[in-house]
Amino acid sequence: PSHTHEKPIRKSGTWDLMVEDEILSILPEDTRRPYDMKKIIELLVDQSSFDQSSFLEIKPDYQEGHLCSGWLYSKNGENEKAINEYKRAIELNPDSYDAHLFLGNAYVQKGDIKYALNEYNKVLKILSSNSQDKITEGLALLNEGNMEKAKDCFSEALKLNPESTEAYIQLADIYEKKG
Repeated sequence: PSHTHEKPIRKSGTWDLMVEDEILSILPEDTRRPYDMKKIIELLVDQSSFDQSSFLEIKPDYQEGHLCSGWLYSKNGENEKAINEYKRAIELNPDSYDAHLFLGNAYVQKGDIKYALNEYNKVLKILSSNSQDKITEGLALLNEGNMEKAKDCFSEALKLNPESTEAYIQLADIYEKKG
């Protein structure tokens, strides 16, 4: 089934049609797949008429909207507002390492190092968990006899957690069997 993009409801003067078309061209057909948030932010930041509060009124449960808004507030030195936006993004998706990372960065800008370290530790836990998920997927693929895809999973696990001994061991076994 093909997925369609839900277009934002336009309010007079709050959304530039050209920006919307550019953003929709970046998004994949299936919006549950990853996409380049940096490109979307750059499109929005370049538009002087962009009003982040009106965007969030349109889609209050849109996590990426809160990340964008937080980033814009942070860029403008409004750390408290940025922190609130990142916290809202985390409420919507507690496993978003980007949201925790951005929140940690906002805390650093504010000078709250203790809170920043707490957020950075959450990022490490999330990435470690994602790494373990890739290892589990790789082991399942090995059991099915699919060494190439398993190798890709173990490589991805190492990208997420370069200190993963288990991923190194599994890759070494694959390379040894290949000869």
